[in-house]
Amino acid sequence: MKPSNPHKIQTLLQEKKIHNVLFFRAGRVGDVLFTTPAIRSFHNQYPHTHLSYVASTYSQNVLQYHPLIENIYAYDQKGFYLTRFLSQKKLIQQLKKQNFELAILFSHKKKYLHLLHKTNIPYLFPQQESDIPIPKTPFHIVEHTLWRLQPLGVAPTSQEMEIHFAEKEKKRIQDFFHQYPFLQNQPFALLHPGCFQIQNHLLSTPSMRRLWPIEYFAQTALDFHQKLGLEIVFSGFGKKEQRILNYLKKKLPFPTALATSLNIVELAALIDQASLFLSVDTGPMHIAAARKTPLIALFGPSPPHLTGPWGSGPKKVIFLQLPCSPCRGKDIACYNNVCMKNITPDIVLQEAKKMLQSLENEKQHIHPPHT
Repeated sequence: MKPSNPHKIQTLLQEKKIHNVLFFRAGRVGDVLFTTPAIRSFHNQYPHTHLSYVASTYSQNVLQYHPLIENIYAYDQKGFYLTRFLSQKKLIQQLKKQNFELAILFSHKKKYLHLLHKTNIPYLFPQQESDIPIPKTPFHIVEHTLWRLQPLGVAPTSQEMEIHFAEKEKKRIQDFFHQYPFLQNQPFALLHPGCFQIQNHLLSTPSMRRLWPIEYFAQTALDFHQKLGLEIVFSGFGKKEQRILNYLKKKLPFPTALATSLNIVELAALIDQASLFLSVDTGPMHIAAARKTPLIALFGPSPPHLTGPWGSGPKKVIFLQLPCSPCRGKDIACYNNVCMKNITPDIVLQEAKKMLQSLENEKQHIHPPHT
């Protein structure tokens, strides 16, 4: 690779001497969604470029229908050593064939640099974090990602996250509704109790502290149904979350729907239809924000200023701002998880009432009833 002087790369882009660009962010669903405003902004600045993306195996489908991404490549970082080795060897061969001229890292890690140095891509940005003048003021990861591109002359012309789906996913959701007659043409709340760590059985990880008590989800589902007139759908992935959702279904005295067999894009299409979405800090929460579905996000150990729901859609973050939070679940002897347990179902119900009433008032203002 050639020395990645940002000014040199910017000049080459402006002179249209760089056409084939590869973005790299091998993170989770939210991590990839956080980069979509930067992708749009980059394309707005350099519309002549062809854009591709390396994402993790788990989150690559987030970009499946993105109109600006021509090719998506999977980076396996969770499998067994031999599986990862063979997968990454295949990825290097794929990238070599595509004649990329510039690779842009949204997450700067040595293992990513090591891989990209084997691909014969002439220019890499950044080769070191000092290439990026980061301000000291705390800011959201979306803003951070947009800021990373400024040395390349990219203005933050887009602020909205994006996830797209096609007719196939819409049809899948129609089929889902047909399984549950009580959902037909009825407003529903979509509750997502779990997170990535449950799916992967990483029960000892600090991020488990972000979970909300299951009994609270049960009470909130009951409140949403009885006091807000909403049908209830629970969503989740994997066997661990399936067991939790089965428990919730049995706990409630009315029929509920379980969305456990949808992939991430199909879940986005379902979220798009919901009247209200409720979850902790997890990927589907960011999907709801991207689709502008009214959402309530429950935060305790996670810093909402950094990873909270982003975008112009209706949203409410419930964060109690205790002296010990946000701790990110690290290096703290907390056995009661009070930052999440102190968010009671009644607090959530009141915020849901306010949000739905505000949305109804806006609707009445835009489309006043005929007299």
